[in-house]
Amino acid sequence: MIGHNIKSRALATRIENNQIYDGEGYAAVSCRAGSSSFAIDIPEGGVATISGNQIFQGPATQNNKMIAYGEESLPFDRNRLSISKNVFTNSAPNATGVYDPKCVPVQLADNVFQGVAIPVEPIGCTVKK
Repeated sequence: MIGHNIKSRALATRIENNQIYDGEGYAAVSCRAGSSSFAIDIPEGGVATISGNQIFQGPATQNNKMIAYGEESLPFDRNRLSISKNVFTNSAPNATGVYDPKCVPVQLADNVFQGVAIPVEPIGCTVKK
């Protein structure tokens, strides 16, 4: 797969109780299996809730960031990112769990980060519940 597993430009985005798997590429498959960019891309911010998901990113990923929020712009009046009760598993080097370049305070609660070097980038953009 090339692209993102989930992408939303909505004012409000809710992603709950999913398995988002971008795993190993398979030699028998002619496409580049397991090679998506972001697992979740919310490029224009808004109010986003990401909860109860299992997010796996494999070594063939195009991007070492698992979730991206507001990387293009923040056109909405309200921007809030709440991430809770997710399991982030990464087998690519130097992984980032959440990429938040505009530094909208990320509300983190009860997440597990496995193989993730930086839970939120930039560091300091996190508010723990």
